[in-house]
Amino acid sequence: VPQDDILHRSLPVERALGYAAELRLPADTAPVEIRQRIDRVLEDVEMTPHREKPIENLSGGQRKRVSIGAELLADPSLFFLDEPTSGLDPGLEKKMMYTLRRLADSGRTIVLVT
Repeated sequence: VPQDDILHRSLPVERALGYAAELRLPADTAPVEIRQRIDRVLEDVEMTPHREKPIENLSGGQRKRVSIGAELLADPSLFFLDEPTSGLDPGLEKKMMYTLRRLADSGRTIVLVT
């Protein structure tokens, strides 16, 4: 996950993740599987309540979580993050680290570059 957000800011969260899924998943992935992955990722990064919000209306921490979600769509076992908490206030930084801890606890290897 790059330090800067790479999502299209005018798209709603759910559509941005759908677009990311089209780019990251095999072309023959069934639409129902894509939908299930998006739902699971939204839950993993605690963004389900914000699924219809445009990216540009999210806080910095929320945008970071959506960026992480976009990468999680491909279900990687190894996850590199470049300064995932840069630009976040201490409260959002703590929430981001909690999210990454939960992902690590689920069996993923998380590598942070700070």
